[in-house]
Amino acid sequence: MEHSQKETVLAEDSERARVVGQIFEPGTLVEIDGRHFERCVFDNCVFVYRGGQTPVLEGSITNGEIRFQFEDAARNTIEVLRWMRAAAGQSFIEQLLVTQETPAN
Repeated sequence: MEHSQKETVLAEDSERARVVGQIFEPGTLVEIDGRHFERCVFDNCVFVYRGGQTPVLEGSITNGEIRFQFEDAARNTIEVLRWMRAAAGQSFIEQLLVTQETPAN
């Protein structure tokens, strides 16, 4: 993970590593799997998601454009969703996202 300040990771927070009070500068690749970000600032960053535990952003600020980069299992899921959209249409994907149950973390 690249950013201007050294990352402060505290003790595991219910399976998520806590990152507190960090400022992530423009262009920074921020790995978000299994992280709990508290009071962080993200300026024009790229969130990298690989399909792990859903991240938490608590009291954090996003400035400018935040982009997403999907890798590994997350990239595979995106490819399946694209295939589903091509096979069944955009409305199917929208309905899937609304009706799909989310397991408790």
